[in-house]
Amino acid sequence: AQAEDLFERVRDLQPTPRGQMKVLERLATSARLQNELDRALPLYERAVALGEQHLPADDVDLAFVLNTYAIALLNRGDYTDAEPLFRRVLQTRRLTPVPLHPDRALMAVALDTHGNALRKLGRLSEALALHEESYAHRKVIAADMAGESSDTPFSLSHLTKTYWLVDRLDDAM
Repeated sequence: AQAEDLFERVRDLQPTPRGQMKVLERLATSARLQNELDRALPLYERAVALGEQHLPADDVDLAFVLNTYAIALLNRGDYTDAEPLFRRVLQTRRLTPVPLHPDRALMAVALDTHGNALRKLGRLSEALALHEESYAHRKVIAADMAGESSDTPFSLSHLTKTYWLVDRLDDAM
């Protein structure tokens, strides 16, 4: 009953399905960040259902919601359920040119999170390819930012862990 009241309020706040999807995603992410996955997952599921019903499959906003939902599934340890969602996100992101810094950053995050899911599933060669691609994007971002802060070390950490797991220690150094 409480969830249905929440959905009613979301519909009142946002008349469009896209707007409703975004509000539900924000509420779900807020719950996820408070480690309340039991509350977050139904909100993500409702957001994804709205997006899939009303938006094209390659919509970037839907991809964003799928990505945050997949992260929640990773947080719960559901790597098998998260991986296909990350694959869908990457398919959508690959359709969008990524010359601009924010687009590159979103692509790098999608690559790293999908790579993490694959690594947890033991699919190391696939994970390594995604982490290498993410690191390449982050190096471009760092160069574009000319000394400003970037999250290249974060991506390098994922890449190094995966090199170590596939016994490529020389590359990890």
